[in-house]
Amino acid sequence: MVITTKMESVMDNKYLIEVAVEDAVQFTFGDWPEGHGIGTSDVSACVNDVLYAIRHRFPDVHSSYIWFLVNNEIGRITGE
Repeated sequence: MVITTKMESVMDNKYLIEVAVEDAVQFTFGDWPEGHGIGTSDVSACVNDVLYAIRHRFPDVHSSYIWFLVNNEIGRITGE
């Protein structure tokens, strides 16, 4: 029997959310043409995709947290 502590559970949840964000950002912006700007509506659509994907398991996640993660992941894949 495996006993999961609250901290391990929080870390697992954070990891699952981050994976959902990475997948959505890669799908949306992975082949984005260079020189074409990424606007707030593009980011918003990606955030909404993530929220839709995780809504059943994580109904209380704030959109501002997802927005933050999406922006960081966009910066990571674009080098900005």
